[in-house]
Amino acid sequence: MIYLVKAFQFATKLLNLLQESRKEQNSSVELHEKALKFRKFVQTLGPTYVKFTQILSVRYDIFPQEVCEELQYLLDEGEEIHFTTILELLKRRLGADKYKKIRTIEREPIGVASLGQVHKAYLRNGDVVAIKVERPEIQQIIVKDLTAIRFILSALSIIPKVKKVELVKYVEEFEYWTVRELDYILEGHNIEEFGANFRLEKRIRVPKVYWDLTADKVLTTEFITGASGKLVVKTFKDNYPDKVVSIGKITIDKKRLIKIFAETTFTQTFIHGFAHGDPHPSNIIASGDNEVTLIDFGIVAKLNTTQTNQFKNFVEAMIKDDPEAVVKCMLETSESNADVNIEQLKIKVTEMVSKYQSASFKEYSITRFALGLMYASAQQGIRWPRYFTILGKIVMTYDGIMQSLDPNVNLFEEYRPLFKKYETDQFTKDFKIEKMALNMKDMLEKFSDFAQNAPATATDILENYQKEGVRVKVINEKHSEIADYEKKKLRMRLWVFILVLLFFGIIYLVKGIDNFLVIAVLLSLFLIFNN
Repeated sequence: MIYLVKAFQFATKLLNLLQESRKEQNSSVELHEKALKFRKFVQTLGPTYVKFTQILSVRYDIFPQEVCEELQYLLDEGEEIHFTTILELLKRRLGADKYKKIRTIEREPIGVASLGQVHKAYLRNGDVVAIKVERPEIQQIIVKDLTAIRFILSALSIIPKVKKVELVKYVEEFEYWTVRELDYILEGHNIEEFGANFRLEKRIRVPKVYWDLTADKVLTTEFITGASGKLVVKTFKDNYPDKVVSIGKITIDKKRLIKIFAETTFTQTFIHGFAHGDPHPSNIIASGDNEVTLIDFGIVAKLNTTQTNQFKNFVEAMIKDDPEAVVKCMLETSESNADVNIEQLKIKVTEMVSKYQSASFKEYSITRFALGLMYASAQQGIRWPRYFTILGKIVMTYDGIMQSLDPNVNLFEEYRPLFKKYETDQFTKDFKIEKMALNMKDMLEKFSDFAQNAPATATDILENYQKEGVRVKVINEKHSEIADYEKKKLRMRLWVFILVLLFFGIIYLVKGIDNFLVIAVLLSLFLIFNN
């Protein structure tokens, strides 16, 4: 019964916050205050509700930015597990033989979260490691809480306004992410896959996984020394506008660090399709003068090619300030367009793009622009898929960190040369000289065969017609010479046609200018049919 009571209290206060978020008369300050009140209430309900609200805190399509920002203070929330309990859990989950490999464990945790706790430890072989231990009975607690939450929200869905929000869908999303986050073996594989993707990038690294001291509820990794992202951001803020700061033995160049963040998020989301899903400052460590280590891979965004391209197209459309392209991307990405008010969506997007173009960066940042687009479009019926919101969170988290380092940084401006390089690299990859030469040779051979066989084919057709009694005028010798000349002329024009299209096609792929293709087609047609 207690589970149902907690779920009902949570659901009613959550629905009230949603209702208040949609009132236009509420100022930004008022929204923060209402979200703060809700956050403090959630902290009294236990780890399931804290984690569920963490998931909601990145749903910029159902909450405005002010509410999401306040709820994200729950990201580091967790009640400390007693050290004696930690030791007992390790002995039971690792087994006596493996546990003996640990020489000592520090009593004070280096990380406390809603689902687990991390301690620094020293192995008998001299290695220093970080051991993450899952909270006792947490899976059973989550199952009971989720069952109650799903029941209450399903019952409340008879109310049209509640049904429209589809809160039960977010329970399923929470379940999806949490099941993965509680699987420490899966997290170990995530670390190694991410590390393999960046194996040639010396500026990005991940900790080594100690598989002999890892189980489904225990994860042991290399302990990373360095300065936490939180400390780096605070140091640059305290010493603004310094371009270089020193923390311990590490010297950090602000410009280089911003470049690392921009290139890292770009590579993860638009090239690898495998991104660290929770890159807040606590999970980033400056581990060298020009080196960053990412930790905590419980949540990752793993995408297929279509999903990666959809998100890339959406970001490119925003960078180009193109309302039509933005709306097109939204409609292609939406899980359902049945309830989308397309005309209102176009008006709202055009209005927001115009506002972004005319306002100064400090007045209307990229983060506000992108998050505003997601929220406004959801109000017009766009249903953002799970992967899209997690990618949005990743990009905007990096953007927030970069702006904390330097308020004048524009993430989209950092992305422009990266997109250009990406397109050039793709062109080089897909259209290598050898490949182009082979394709062109093949095309020319086909056209040559066609031109050579055309007269014989025509003769066969004429003979068939003659057999059926159709009258055909016989071509004399002079006409035959003319036909040979016309055949050669046609073959030459086909050559020119191919070369012109190839030339302008290359320009189009590199420059992306549609007019070049139009000119190419018109010029080619002129060359073929002009006498």
